[in-house]
Amino acid sequence: MKTINLIFSFGILAILASCSNDENTAADNQNLQIEQQKLELEKEKLNLEKEKQQLEIDRIKEIEAQKEIQRKNEQIRTQENRFSGYDYAYVKVNKAYFHTQPDAKFKSNKKFLVSGDECDLIKIQNGFAYVEYYNYSVDKTTTGWIDLADLEPTYRGD
Repeated sequence: MKTINLIFSFGILAILASCSNDENTAADNQNLQIEQQKLELEKEKLNLEKEKQQLEIDRIKEIEAQKEIQRKNEQIRTQENRFSGYDYAYVKVNKAYFHTQPDAKFKSNKKFLVSGDECDLIKIQNGFAYVEYYNYSVDKTTTGWIDLADLEPTYRGD
């Protein structure tokens, strides 16, 4: 009888241990899931922080770009003011290229004036002068836009 009681006790202990292991395994699984969720949230938090930093970098770059545009516009206004009251200019660089529009993107590589050439100022716009140049040697007039940075304002005959 003692043997049966002993076997029965071991059986109950085994069942209890088995239940306890199942409970522990379930608790361990739940803890593991919680830890995985924490890691996922931490990863998401880091990604959001990275996005926030990139947005800040982009914002700073935009501010710098706006400041650069303002600086260039101020430079253009200063150049244009230098030419105010003048209707004549001479080329102060080796080659001053004509442009089809008052914009650096529209440069003509075939048409240019050389240092010392004099031209009439017709119009000033966007940092460029619309000029008229008369070439006496071929009896031809050429017109177009030239960057103000390539010209020096002067009065006729100076």
